[in-house]
Amino acid sequence: MKYLLTISFCLFSFFSKAQITFEKVYSDSGITTAYDIIATLDGGYAATGFKTCSFFGCQDFFLLKLDSLGNQEWVRLYDGFSTDDKAYSLIQTSDSGYVLAGGASVPPNFGGNIRLLKTDKNGNKLWDRNYGGLNEEGAWDIEETFDTGFIIAAQYDTTASLIKTDALGLIEWQKDYTHLYGSGYAIKQLSDSSYIMTGTTLNKITSSSGEDIFLLKANKNGDTLWTKFYGQGNERGQDVIITSGGDYLIVGYTTGVSSLVGAYIIKTNNQGDTIWTQIFEPGTNQNVFYRVVQDGNNYVCVGYSTPLSPPNTNLYVLKINDSGTKIWERFYEYQLNSGEGAQSIALTNDGGYIICGNTDPSGAASAMVYIVKTDTSGLIIGIDDIDTPEFNLNVYPNPFNNYTTIDFNELYDSNNITVELYDFTGRLLFQQTVNEPKTILYNKGYAKGIYLLTIKNNNKLITTKKLIIN
Repeated sequence: MKYLLTISFCLFSFFSKAQITFEKVYSDSGITTAYDIIATLDGGYAATGFKTCSFFGCQDFFLLKLDSLGNQEWVRLYDGFSTDDKAYSLIQTSDSGYVLAGGASVPPNFGGNIRLLKTDKNGNKLWDRNYGGLNEEGAWDIEETFDTGFIIAAQYDTTASLIKTDALGLIEWQKDYTHLYGSGYAIKQLSDSSYIMTGTTLNKITSSSGEDIFLLKANKNGDTLWTKFYGQGNERGQDVIITSGGDYLIVGYTTGVSSLVGAYIIKTNNQGDTIWTQIFEPGTNQNVFYRVVQDGNNYVCVGYSTPLSPPNTNLYVLKINDSGTKIWERFYEYQLNSGEGAQSIALTNDGGYIICGNTDPSGAASAMVYIVKTDTSGLIIGIDDIDTPEFNLNVYPNPFNNYTTIDFNELYDSNNITVELYDFTGRLLFQQTVNEPKTILYNKGYAKGIYLLTIKNNNKLITTKKLIIN
C-alpha cells in the first residue's frame, strides 16, 4: 500500500518466509473500533469492539470474522439494552464458539454494567448476560478457565474485581478488592488454577502518586494471596502475561518520569518482585502499550505513539528480548496523518502477528476498524495487492480456471512491460515481455491456490496482483 521503494526487497523477503501479510480497514455495518483480536481454530481471525449508531443505542458489540488473507467472512452485530455497549475482550472457546466481554449501560444503571455474550462458531448468539448494580461496572478482560467456565477482570463500582462464572455465564463467585480503588484490566489463570491480575489503583506508592499499577495474586477461589504496586506517579497496567519461565510481564504507560507519556514495561518474578523496568519514549509526546504476547524468549507489545509533529497517532509495535532490550520497533499509518492506534495483538500460525485497532482517515465519514497482519519481523509485506493507484491494471477473471486476461491500460509501454508469475514459495513459474496492451495468462497445469503476479516496467517493479487458480 505504501513504501514503494522497498517493495522489491520486501516481496522476496516475504516469499523466503512464506508468510501472508496484509493491512486492511473494515467499516461494514458501521463498525468503527476493534479492541481485541484472536487467531481462530480454522486458521483465520476474529475481532470484536463496537459499532456506532444503531436503532437501540449509540454503540453495540460486534464480532468480525476474517479468513487467513484478511477477507471478511461475516460480521455480526449484537444490540444491547443501552446507549453504550462496547466489547473489550474476545476468546474462542473449546467448543469453537466465541465469548465477548465488555460494558453496557443498562437501565436503571446508565453508569455501566458488565456484559458477557456467548455465540456459536458462526456468531449466532447463544446467551447474553448482564451483571452489575447501580454504579459503574465494566469488564476489561476474560479468559476461559480450566473447568470451561470464565474469569473476568473488571471494575465493580469503584474497585478492581474478579468474577468467576460457569460455562453458561452464571456467576459462581465475585471478589471485589476494596484495597484496590480502580479497575482490573487483565487476567490470566496459572497452572495451579490461581489467578494473576493487573490494573490501576490510586495512591499506593505515596499518598499523592495518583494512579499506580497493581499486580494481584489470588487463589482459585479469588482470595488474595498478595498484592504488589509499581510506579513513579500516574501509571496504568493494561496487560499481564505469564512468561515461559514463570515470571510476569506487565505493560502499560507512565507519566512519572517526564512530562511525556511513556510506554511502560515491568518484569517481575513469580512473587511480584521487580526484575527490571523499561520506559520507551522515542521522541514522542505519548507512547502507550495496551497488549503484549510472548514469542519464544521475546515479547511483542502494541499500542499507539503520538509523534511531536504532526500530532497524529500511529499504530506502534515493539519487540524486546527477555532483558527488556529493544529488538525492533514499527510504526504503521494507514494514510498520511490519518491517526491510528493498536488495541490488541495475537500470534499467528505462520509465526507472524495479527494486530487490531482503528484508523480515522481524512475524508472518511467515521473511524474504521484497522487490522494489520505482519510477518515475524513486524513488516507488512504480503500476498495482497500493492496498491499503486496511479496505474490501472485489470485482471479478469480472478479467480480463474483455464486462463485470465491482463489489461494494462495506461500502464502499457511498448516493449518495456514484463509479466512474471510466482507461486507461494517464491518460485518463478512464468515470465514474458509484453508487446501489446493486453495479454492472456494460461494455466499451464498449475495447482489450485494463490499466486503472485508482478508487473515490471523497464525492469522496475510497478505493481503486484494476487491471483487465485480454482
